[in-house]
Amino acid sequence: MAVAIYFHPETLNEKQYRAVIDQLGSQGEWPPAGLVHHSCFGEGDGLMVYEVWESQGALDSFGQRLMYLSTFWSYLGAIWNVMFLVSPIIYLATSIPPVVGSVAIEAVLSGSAVTSATN
Repeated sequence: MAVAIYFHPETLNEKQYRAVIDQLGSQGEWPPAGLVHHSCFGEGDGLMVYEVWESQGALDSFGQRLMYLSTFWSYLGAIWNVMFLVSPIIYLATSIPPVVGSVAIEAVLSGSAVTSATN
């Protein structure tokens, strides 16, 4: 049995809509399997989306893939946590500050003094 979905968020503009569609397209997720009809309509920040799906299962499957794609980036946060925990250890062991310009890094590696001017 076909399922129709009407999505009317508080704000959705054309730039946001195109960004989502382009991202899904670049990942090979657009158009998704089971999507019969998709339309976006409205003006300014009041865009709405209307879709018809082959079945509730097709809609649910696409929703699960969207949730995976949106949560994938949150998993990368663990990498930053490790970097923040390890950077003091690297600094203590090597005297290389965690955040400096490339000139300062070259100076530290070559053993010359690094000076900075402040106003």
